Amino acid sequence: MVRNIPTWIVAKCRDTGHGTTLKVVDWLVQWWDGVELWVVQLPVAVQFPVVMIVVLPLCLGVARLIDRVADWGANNPASVPEPEPEPEPEAEKVAA
Repeated sequence: MVRNIPTWIVAKCRDTGHGTTLKVVDWLVQWWDGVELWVVQLPVAVQFPVVMIVVLPLCLGVARLIDRVADWGANNPASVPEPEPEPEPEAEKVAA
């Protein structure tokens, strides 16, 4: 069955030359490769500010998100088992 696939989703395989449908993750990987290549080709004097202004805050935000999710998981009442009730002390037997 042949479907009308937009051309931006179709890519040629490097080895065989056959057209393949890209998934969202493949698109993201290709986009990231392009960004990475762009940054690497910049002069070092430009790379440093780009990393400090863009990548550092992004990493800080992801770290804070992970920290909040971990705190939420640790404090989630559903994840904490209920404490077992302490056994009631038996009344002392009085010797007559």
